Amino acid sequence: MEEWRQQNQIPSTMRTFAIDRVGETGAVRELPTPEIGAADVLVLVRAAGVNPLDWKIRDGRRSFDDLRSICRQRS
Repeated sequence: MEEWRQQNQIPSTMRTFAIDRVGETGAVRELPTPEIGAADVLVLVRAAGVNPLDWKIRDGRRSFDDLRSICRQRS
């Protein structure tokens, strides 16, 4: 796998924005790139965004369970 990673120029680390606890501001971190399994797809992200709902989840005013119930109501 490591040989394939080098041939395809997959970096050994990735940048991520992580929030560990509700209410934290979060931080950009450098983490090891996850191993790619046979059923996985590697996606190169060039840009990402944050919307108001992301801030509500971070602050604990919304949860992923809230989002699931909203999605069920709309379908």
